[in-house]
Amino acid sequence: MRHLLEVSEVQALIRRGDMLLLAGDEALLRQLPPGRWIAGTIPYFMTEDGGVCDRTRIFVERPGPSLEYAGVRRYGEGDIARVFVDMPHVVLTDLVKKHDGGGIPLMKDAVAA
Repeated sequence: MRHLLEVSEVQALIRRGDMLLLAGDEALLRQLPPGRWIAGTIPYFMTEDGGVCDRTRIFVERPGPSLEYAGVRRYGEGDIARVFVDMPHVVLTDLVKKHDGGGIPLMKDAVAA
């Protein structure tokens, strides 16, 4: 599934428990509930019809069956080096130094470390 969907449609997929790879305008992504998804904040996509810029819908892709959700783990400055010890394959987000308590989403087999 590689589609541009309305926010309400993506919210329904997340509430259903679907694991999703998303991309969209940051204002749209902020409207999504917590769940099994990870997203990039960009409104430019390659669809079956070619290149598209869309600030009103979210690009949705379902990962293949080999992708396994591993959960969210939080690392601080003192233990960030453990991220590659804890998981052999990870998706990392937000590696800048911050103090807002943000976590690093991890998905096993999503991206080779």
